[in-house]
Amino acid sequence: MLERTSGSVAPAGVVAELAGLIDRLAGLPGAVDDAERIDRIAVLEKLKAAVFAAQVGEQVDFDASQQAINQARGLRGDRARRGIAEQVGLARQLSPASAARQLTNARVLIRDMPATLALLRRGEVSEFVPPWW
Repeated sequence: MLERTSGSVAPAGVVAELAGLIDRLAGLPGAVDDAERIDRIAVLEKLKAAVFAAQVGEQVDFDASQQAINQARGLRGDRARRGIAEQVGLARQLSPASAARQLTNARVLIRDMPATLALLRRGEVSEFVPPWW
């Protein structure tokens, strides 16, 4: 379990709110007309993109925070990055190798593609837009 430090953790209410959204989506009523269904599909697609963008930001922030903590402990280079991809992988239910690739891609998206990231945050493009993702 990670050590929680003051000011560096999102309020517990945000995590609970996001978890509640999962429950709400699981309980969507099925007895709706096709116009409602297509509207849901469109909104859910926008939501996926926005969630993807939020997750990208969380991963990069976590990476930076963990590296800073490790560097403060005197670790440098690969040693300062050790274990970060594994933790992201556990959180995302990915292998460490896949998580490491996703983390690299997330850094590129934030550093080199801010306009694309902004579109993702607004749900205006799919998370599959970056061809290398």
